[in-house]
Amino acid sequence: MHTVTVSDSQGPIDRITPRLLLGPGDEGCTHLAAVRINVPAGARMGEHAHGDSETLLTVLTGEIVLHSKDGPHPLRPGVIAHVAVGEQVGVANPGDQPATLLAIFTPPEFAVRLPR
Repeated sequence: MHTVTVSDSQGPIDRITPRLLLGPGDEGCTHLAAVRINVPAGARMGEHAHGDSETLLTVLTGEIVLHSKDGPHPLRPGVIAHVAVGEQVGVANPGDQPATLLAIFTPPEFAVRLPR
């Protein structure tokens, strides 16, 4: 078993910062990656896909809007969104406070290139 503490960024957030928390090679982890994404107030990440990975996305703090072909989906803590393989999505934080997301990717190849 491998444990990682998922917390808000330390200090001010001035840009969207994804950080790999857990991935292949971490104590038996082979088929997924966990990524913390800090999204500053007012920031937006344009539409993109996650390669061959499925993604589960949940908000830990703050609120975001997940944009997809189905339209905007407001997300808040306690809500989980599924992003299918090849689905184009964008993320926006329309609020005045930073948001922190946890994304789980499987297979992990999309996420393993991100910084720790």
